[in-house]
Amino acid sequence: HRALTNYIQWAAKHYASEEKFIMPLFTTIGFDLTVTSLYLPLTSGGTLVIYEEQAGSADLSILDVVEDNAVNIIKLTPSHLALLKERDLSHSHINCMIVGGEDFKVRLAENIQTAFGVSLRIFIEYGPTEATVGCICHQFSPSDIRHTSVPIGRPIDYMEAYILDAVGHPVPEGISGELY
Repeated sequence: HRALTNYIQWAAKHYASEEKFIMPLFTTIGFDLTVTSLYLPLTSGGTLVIYEEQAGSADLSILDVVEDNAVNIIKLTPSHLALLKERDLSHSHINCMIVGGEDFKVRLAENIQTAFGVSLRIFIEYGPTEATVGCICHQFSPSDIRHTSVPIGRPIDYMEAYILDAVGHPVPEGISGELY
């Protein structure tokens, strides 16, 4: 369980910077992002607000979270954010978003940043389930507009990432390979 402990401790330092942070739990326990939503507030002195799953689609629960306006940090997917694209969110208390699980397009990140306001911090997390939720992170910034997708970032504390060729050797910078 060291990888989970490392991830949660790292997340507390990077995301839960407010004295009083409040996170929603709106996804099922089998979903990777639920690990962050559940353990981060419980181990770091935050508050957890539990939402009932919407009939028909768990993704629609995000609408309850936003309308309730009771949380200030949230972990979600780009698909969740797509449901919020056309809404006026300037009144929202959410000031930190952790986004993962899918390719996060820069255009969507820009739309969400504009809708919530410039004080919103948006982080993209990458990590296969086997590596315990998130092991690579990047904070979205205006300089990301030169890309189609938000970069996945750099490894978190005590994690390493390698780009390897087909036989497992490191590739030179700028050469395509597989992420390990």
